[in-house]
Amino acid sequence: MDRTLWARFGEATLTAPHAVQWLSDDGPQYTATATVLYAHALGLVPITTPAYSPQSNGLAEAFVHTFKRDYVGRRRAAGCRDRLGPAQRLV
Repeated sequence: MDRTLWARFGEATLTAPHAVQWLSDDGPQYTATATVLYAHALGLVPITTPAYSPQSNGLAEAFVHTFKRDYVGRRRAAGCRDRLGPAQRLV
């Protein structure tokens, strides 16, 4: 979590400058007390969704599609046509 926070706001950041939602499923590693307390210390607001729910699966699929579209689009615009990666083969 801290690496993601640093990547987004800079490595000198100790806490998020504003409340940032952290979305995960109800897995035990995400709902453990230590994890939730660490998320709050970083300025994150843990939000959980039921595992295998149609709503959360739909959000995940939409994110993957958007990521693949944007990633492949940028690589093509930059002229990176050397080898097709898995994301490029799927689009």
